[in-house]
Amino acid sequence: MAAKDSIDKLIADLNKFTPQGSNKPIAMRGNSIEKIKAIPTFSPALDYLLSVGGWPEGKMIEFFGKEHSGKSSFALMALKDCYDFYNGEKMVAYIDLEHRFNPEWAEKLGLRVDESLIVVQPPDAETGTDIMVELIKSKQICAIVWDSTGAAATKHSMQQLTDKNDKMGGNAAVMKRNVQTVAPLANLYDVTCFYLNQLRADMDGYNRPMTPGGHAVKHAMSVRIYLRPGTDKYFDKIDGENIQVGFPIVMKTVKNSYGPPFREGWTDFYNQPNVNLDHPGIDTRRDLARMGILLGVANRAGAWFTWRDVKAQGRDSFFQEIWDRGLGEEFAQEIRDTIKNGNALVLKEQDDEFFGRPLTNDSDDIHDSEV
Repeated sequence: MAAKDSIDKLIADLNKFTPQGSNKPIAMRGNSIEKIKAIPTFSPALDYLLSVGGWPEGKMIEFFGKEHSGKSSFALMALKDCYDFYNGEKMVAYIDLEHRFNPEWAEKLGLRVDESLIVVQPPDAETGTDIMVELIKSKQICAIVWDSTGAAATKHSMQQLTDKNDKMGGNAAVMKRNVQTVAPLANLYDVTCFYLNQLRADMDGYNRPMTPGGHAVKHAMSVRIYLRPGTDKYFDKIDGENIQVGFPIVMKTVKNSYGPPFREGWTDFYNQPNVNLDHPGIDTRRDLARMGILLGVANRAGAWFTWRDVKAQGRDSFFQEIWDRGLGEEFAQEIRDTIKNGNALVLKEQDDEFFGRPLTNDSDDIHDSEV
């Protein structure tokens, strides 16, 4: 008993170092550590990739890929996920180092562009990091986007308008300061941080996908998601013209601190309303249909599909019946619960075109130590 009391006193003394306003102590017994809280994402396929059923709250998540692979759109939809998770009781923030935030596009993807959103366009990366820290410590923010790692220019380079006297690795140095400062604070204040990053040329000539920011960024991230646009294009008739309205996006977790890495999935993304979706964004119903079968939530026997008392012939008819009965949210929740329980994908179904991975032109050869 005396030993227990002395340890309790030691833990209490250690917690005197906890930053003021932190949501959790810095020292705790193992049996009092909370499980990772998952914030449901905009895509059931992403929930599966992340293993815990959503964005890990208070952690750092990186989206990377080439131009037009969906990074910014995913970040905007992720902010909406976090805002909705807190029922609008906390704000979200977008740190726009590239100075090209598009409020109209953000609203089309469902993000509220009003007093609940803070957009910061700092002159340099150091200032952006200082602002990010203040936002986290305010306790009014639940999620922040850093856009982007590759655009994180140093204060010196911005003031001198020349890179002649810049130190080699200047971008990596400012990003090292950022992630090493933000990672502990994000955890202690439960602020989920999304970082965007680009692919760059491999200067060593090995043609490997590389990202700027240095090794500190890769080390600090809890999750790193590689986004690649599929080669398929989705078209629809709009005002009499056959116009491309979307494309598949292949997603791969090249790092995941809370589940198996290198899980791969895909989703259908639309950049304008069309016959399949009445707004820009993710076709969530198609994701649910695919994941419901792959996870065994919906049962398949030949051409017949069943779930609970819903039974129909043909995949599309079956899922339409679920939506028509108003059971879509219950079906989605069962899929989320199945993911959290760790059920694996039913790989035998992937010969079907509906489940087969879309083709991409980008390299699959990802070396986490190098990317």
